[in-house]
Amino acid sequence: MDFLTCPTSYEFRWSGRGYSHFSSPIASLQHHGKLWLDENDLQTWLAKPNAFPGAYGRPASYEETLQQQQREFVTVICQGTGMWWFDMGEGGWYDDERLMRDLAQMKRIAAESLTWERSAVSEVALIVDDHSLAYLQVSNELSPALLLAQLPELGRMGAPYSVYALDDLPAVPPHKVYLFVNCFKPEAEHLAAIEALKRDGRVLVWFYAPGYLQENGTDLAAMQRLTGIRIACDTAPAPLRVALSGQDALLSGASAGASYGTDIAIGPVFSVDDPGAQVLGRYADGRAGLAVRRGDGWTSIYSAAPTMPSWLLRNIAREASVHLYLESDDTLYANRSLLGLCVNEGGERLLRLPARCDVYDLFEERWLARGVRELRLEMGPWSTKLLRLLPG
Repeated sequence: MDFLTCPTSYEFRWSGRGYSHFSSPIASLQHHGKLWLDENDLQTWLAKPNAFPGAYGRPASYEETLQQQQREFVTVICQGTGMWWFDMGEGGWYDDERLMRDLAQMKRIAAESLTWERSAVSEVALIVDDHSLAYLQVSNELSPALLLAQLPELGRMGAPYSVYALDDLPAVPPHKVYLFVNCFKPEAEHLAAIEALKRDGRVLVWFYAPGYLQENGTDLAAMQRLTGIRIACDTAPAPLRVALSGQDALLSGASAGASYGTDIAIGPVFSVDDPGAQVLGRYADGRAGLAVRRGDGWTSIYSAAPTMPSWLLRNIAREASVHLYLESDDTLYANRSLLGLCVNEGGERLLRLPARCDVYDLFEERWLARGVRELRLEMGPWSTKLLRLLPG
């Protein structure tokens, strides 16, 4: 088998604040030498309004269509996947000279990029476990909050990230931050790989029930051995929403009353019960739902609630000395030669590059700067930039 494919995600397709992503752990597929092909079936403004139930973010104009298509293309080219455009249903989705000109430009850029160095520069790894999904109820409310809703927040933390399957963790190249979103039942080889990560100043972030499930049932002691934090459990369902408070650097920039999570009642409910951990957030009833424990060469952060916000992820990345290209909540993709930036609101953005670069705007087809580490960009509302970065 040489390639795998499926339609691009049907979530977050709207213009502006939307987010493009793939429905698979792309970095793991690439590790195994497989090509991912993105079936781009995004509707254009030329699609009939009632052609598909829910419209799936059908744009209202050529301008909105271009923004969606550029965002999808940036996602594809920065992550090294393939793509085709899919004219579905009644057809005629691309019957416009302007749009065909834009797609032709993307095709030219894609062809040229095949000779560029497009290896990953991610210092943040999102680790997902397909096996753990089998231990949850069908159509449960937890998985969308842990997995799907987390992706746009990661995409807006200001640094690129890569998605790996837990089975591939022993072969994952070194990262500075690892987020274990649904690793409820790690096996012995997974545990050994995780133990090897606990050094060199890395930050490991755990969500909900890491290590809770064992062959003979459930085990809170196993959660503590894995995370380094003692965790309690209550089987009664409750909303998994954590209100943040404290003076820790991880909460820098938090607005008054900031919280995250879900208001849907989910059980069991986990909470931190560890005097050696610093509590950063609590449930409405006072139980600790977010905590950090530093020491012994690594940092452990446990979140009982799902869907950690972008600003908090940015602070976690900063603590681990991850290079932050951006401090604003805009969508960013990057590899060794390319940087994509998608914004909702217009205005100036400051990019910080990891090394001195010559910067070329691929959509506008012009040089922006030579030999710079920082670059100020004036962005229009709902606009996308695709920049080529060359050593300067």
